[in-house]
Amino acid sequence: YFFGTNGSGKSSLSNWISENHESVKRFDTDYVLNNVYTVDSLSGIKLLVGANRIGIEEAIENIKNANLYLVQYNQNIDKQIEDYKNEVFEFMAYNLSEARELFRMTRQINQKRNAKINPIDALKAWENDIIDADFSKISSSDSIELKLTNLKKEKSEITFDTSRKIDIILTEIQNIFTQKIIKPDFQITKNLSEWLKEGLHLHNDGINQCKFCGNHFDYDKVHDSIQEKIQSQYSKAVESLERNKILLEGIKNDLFSQPKYIIDDRFEILNSNISEIINNIDEKIENPSLVLPYTFEIEENYNKVICNIKAKIGNLDKEIFKQEALLGEIENVAKSWVAQKILERYPIDEVSEQLQKYEEQQRANERYIEENKQWIQEVEPAGNLQPFADLLNREFRVIGMNMKCQIDGNHYLLKHITDPSIIISTKDLSEGERRLLGFLHFYCDLYLEPGKSLKNNVEYVIFDDPITSLDSDNRYFLTELINTIIKELTSMNAQVFILTHSSIDFHNFGFGFNNNSLLKALIYKDEHGNSNIRKVEPHESKNFSDYYRANFKTIYDFAKTSNSKLSTVDNCVRFANMGRLILESHARSNYRLEYATSSAITQLMKFYNISEEKEEEFQGMLDVINSLSHGLSFYDIDINQLSPREIRDAIRKLISIMFSYDKNHVIAMIGLADDSKTLAEIESW
Repeated sequence: YFFGTNGSGKSSLSNWISENHESVKRFDTDYVLNNVYTVDSLSGIKLLVGANRIGIEEAIENIKNANLYLVQYNQNIDKQIEDYKNEVFEFMAYNLSEARELFRMTRQINQKRNAKINPIDALKAWENDIIDADFSKISSSDSIELKLTNLKKEKSEITFDTSRKIDIILTEIQNIFTQKIIKPDFQITKNLSEWLKEGLHLHNDGINQCKFCGNHFDYDKVHDSIQEKIQSQYSKAVESLERNKILLEGIKNDLFSQPKYIIDDRFEILNSNISEIINNIDEKIENPSLVLPYTFEIEENYNKVICNIKAKIGNLDKEIFKQEALLGEIENVAKSWVAQKILERYPIDEVSEQLQKYEEQQRANERYIEENKQWIQEVEPAGNLQPFADLLNREFRVIGMNMKCQIDGNHYLLKHITDPSIIISTKDLSEGERRLLGFLHFYCDLYLEPGKSLKNNVEYVIFDDPITSLDSDNRYFLTELINTIIKELTSMNAQVFILTHSSIDFHNFGFGFNNNSLLKALIYKDEHGNSNIRKVEPHESKNFSDYYRANFKTIYDFAKTSNSKLSTVDNCVRFANMGRLILESHARSNYRLEYATSSAITQLMKFYNISEEKEEEFQGMLDVINSLSHGLSFYDIDINQLSPREIRDAIRKLISIMFSYDKNHVIAMIGLADDSKTLAEIESW
C-alpha cells in the first residue's frame, strides 16, 4: 500500500509498474472513462462495459450513423433526380409554349408522353421531330415569311436576261475584223445610211418630187445613186459594227447593274473583254483596212458569267420553294424548332450521363449499406452477459441503490428497481455510481471463473486511487469490496498494489490482514522535487492523519537544509505553502480558525503563546507562508523575491512555535525519539 499526497508521484509509480510487467491489470480514472459507457434509451440507461465492447459499440454506432447518412444521401439524390427531371421538363414546356405563340399554331403541339417521368424517352421523341438542321435559325412563322420576302426581292434584283446570246454578235464582228475594207471617198455613217434608207422607203412610189422640200428630181437616177452608197461593203460594215457596239455596251451596262453580291472576278474579266472589243470596233471604223485579232476568251467568260447568274437564280428558287413549303407545313416546322431548342440545351447524352451518375451513386450507397449491415452482424458480440448483471444486482442491493440491471439483447439496461414508469437517465447517474460500475467491471474482468481462477494475463493488480471524493457515499462498501478482492487475489498468488492520497483509505485497506503479507509505504517529494518511497513502520500506521504528517515531515526535512545546500533546492516557495497547510490544519482542528493569516494574528498569538516582543517576527513568518495563498496582511512581497533562506527560516520558526506549544505532537509527526539531540536544535529555531 502506498500513501502520497497529490503530485507526490503515485501515478508515475503506477505507470512504471505497468510498463515493466506484462501481466498487469490497473484500475484508475482512465479505466472508468474507457470501460463504462452509458446512453439514454426509451426504457432506461443503456450500459456498455469493457473497452473492447465499447470500441465495437462505438464502431457499430458510427456504422449505423453512416448508414443513416447514406439513406439520407440517397433521399437527397432522389430529390436531385426529381429536380433535374423537372428542370428538363419545364424547359420542354417553356419552349413548347413559346412555339405555339411564335408560329401562331391553329392546332396544338402536344408534349411527349411521360416527359416528366422519363425525360430520356421524351428527348429521343423530340429528336425524331427534327426535319432540317437549318431550322434552328427559324424563330417564328413571321421569320419564315420575312425570309421568303427577302428571297423574292433578291431574285427580282437580278434583271439580266440570261437567254441573251453573244455568239452571233461576236461572229459578225469577227467577220468584219478579218476583212480589209476600202474606205470610199464619200464616207457614209450608220445614221446617214439609215436616213437614206428611210428616204427610199418614203419615195418608193416613183414620184419625182421630194416630200421634204418639194423640189423635183429624177427618181430613178437618185434611187440608183443612193443604192450604190448604202449597199457598199464599207457602209454595211460600219452599220454592223455600230449596231453590235450598241449591243455590247447594253450587255456591259446590264451586267454591272446587277446586285453586288453576284458580281465577282469573272464579271471584271468579262467587262475588260467587252471594253477591248468596243475599242477595236472604234478602231476598225476609223481604219477599215486594218485586220484585227479575235479573242476567243470573251465568249467563254460570258458563258461562265451567265452560268453563275443562272446558278444564283436557281438557288434562290430552291430557297423560295422551301420557305413556301415551310409555310405549308408550319406544325412540323414548329416541332422541329422546339426539338432543336430543347436538345441544344439538354443533349440526350448529357442528360443520360447525369441521370446515370445519380443512379450509380445510389446503387453504390445501397451496396455500402448492405455491407455495413453485414459487418454489424459479424462483430455483434454474443457472449454470456448474465454473470455481470447478477453481480451488479447483488451489489446494488447491498448498497441500497434503487436500480436494477437487465439484459436487453446484447446490452445491459439499467432500470428503476420498483417502478417501471420511472425512466432513469444518465443525468440520474452520479459520477461516483459510474465509478462503481467501472470498479465492478474491473473486478469481474479479473477472473476466468469468479472467486476461483484468474485470467492468464493477471499477475499484478494496481488500484490507483480506487476511492475518490466522488465515491464518498460508497466508501465503506468499496473499502470492504477492495479488501475482499485483496484476499481473493493474494490467495491466487497475484500481487496487489494500492496507491491512495486518502489517509483514511490508507489505514482501512488491508485492515486485519497478516502484516507479513502487507507492505505500507509513503511516497513524497524531497527538496529537489524527486519522488521518494519510505516504508511505514507498524507503529506509524496507527496515526490516521498521514496527509498532515506527510506534509509535516516534508517541511521538517526542508527546515534542516543547511545554508550551503539551499541553492540546490528546487521551488522553495512550495514549502511555504505546505507550512500554511500545517498551521491552518492545526488551528482549524484545535481552535476552529478558518485561516492562519495576519488578520487572525491576535488569536493566533493567544493560542500559541506568542509574546508581544515576538509579534513582528511572528507576523513576518505568517506573511511568508501565506505568500502563495491568502495574500499578505500588511505589506506586499513579490513571491519571486523571497529567498530560499527566508522561506526556510519562516518554516523553522513555524516548527519551533509548534514545538514550544506541543512538543509531543511535533515528535510524533517527524518520528523522533524523546531524547533525540535534534530536539534542542528545533527549540533553537
